[in-house]
Amino acid sequence: MPANEACRNCGALLTGEWCAACGQKRFVEADRRLANLLAQAFELLTDLDGRLWGTLRALAFRPGLLDRDYMAGRRRRWLPPLSLFLLANVVYFMAPLRADFDLSFASQVPGPVAAAALGDEAAPGIERFPGQLHRVVTTGLVERVVAQRDARERASGGEGYTLAQLRRDYDAIAGDVSKALLVLHVPFVALLLMAALAGTRRYYAEHVVVTLHFFAMLVPATLAFGQAVRWIQQYAGPRGAVTALSLLFLGALAAWTWRQVARGYGVGRGRAALGALALLAGTVLVNVVVYRALQFTITLWLS
Repeated sequence: MPANEACRNCGALLTGEWCAACGQKRFVEADRRLANLLAQAFELLTDLDGRLWGTLRALAFRPGLLDRDYMAGRRRRWLPPLSLFLLANVVYFMAPLRADFDLSFASQVPGPVAAAALGDEAAPGIERFPGQLHRVVTTGLVERVVAQRDARERASGGEGYTLAQLRRDYDAIAGDVSKALLVLHVPFVALLLMAALAGTRRYYAEHVVVTLHFFAMLVPATLAFGQAVRWIQQYAGPRGAVTALSLLFLGALAAWTWRQVARGYGVGRGRAALGALALLAGTVLVNVVVYRALQFTITLWLS
């Protein structure tokens, strides 16, 4: 062991394998190699007593424990709330599946516009679809975008730009944009949760933490549910199987959310039910009113 060696992280004098000032392990030449990086990754993924798997187990099977410990200041044993939420987002990004947060062009615009964009691919009766709430503003925006791009194409010697092309360009990136914008739900849903649990004397940031944990559970659960529905439809499961699975999923999600609020905030059944309603109904409300409008506008701009 080299004498009088300084810690590479903080500069303190090392007296052993670990720095007494910052806790970092003594840096050796082998730490620069790929084998060391792979060993760290393997240790993280296989350490069942570590923070990663312990946090995931607590999130899934002990709803509200992460919230309660965070509010009480017991935070070292768990992954930070934002890290857990980002981990759920990574799963969402990597999953080759569509979720309820993904919205195609045809599912955003009024039926007549969708039918014109889809052409022969349009489903029967699509003209009757009223479109999303933002249609009052965005329908005119679609027309202007097509007109501007068409004029640009023709001015450069092209054959023009059509609504069908806009739909294809939009759908090509809509999934990625929707995944990137998922976090937009959190601050708005946290405000609704704060209103529902007024009087609990919790900071807004603590309501944000609860909401982050809620979405960290909701996103992978929704993906798993969607995959199960597709599996049933693909293999022609029993009649009513999708309905039964949907009811089971919604019931389990409602029970999990109620328990999260009850344990996390330490409130009674009534207040817990009100908080769970704010999380569940608030997510739907924010999705319909805020998220879909922003997702459509940003995707349209980027397409």
